[in-house]
Amino acid sequence: MGNHTSLTATELAVCQQMGITPEAYQQANSDGGDSQELEMLIAAGRQDGRIHGPQTEAWLRQQGVAACRSYLDKQPGTSAQALKNGLTDTELAVCRRMGLSPEAYRNANNGQNR
Repeated sequence: MGNHTSLTATELAVCQQMGITPEAYQQANSDGGDSQELEMLIAAGRQDGRIHGPQTEAWLRQQGVAACRSYLDKQPGTSAQALKNGLTDTELAVCRRMGLSPEAYRNANNGQNR
């Protein structure tokens, strides 16, 4: 798989931008990639805000699993744990650092708009 001459200039640029090797790109996109994993990654990215719209979603579908995973890893978002507690990742980190429960944090900040 060391030969990546079959990639287009655009695909090579995507590899460089996403920080993945051409070989990883080819592997992820052989046979259409693992469509079930891709769908799970996209669903998670939509849920936590790392995928911002239908154009990004469509683009990620074209790129395949490896590029999608790389993209999502580099995007700020809200983790499932933070969503469950109704806080941002930053607020959840403050709770952990200060030894507060998410409920105590919300109660202490109730009514404060920042």
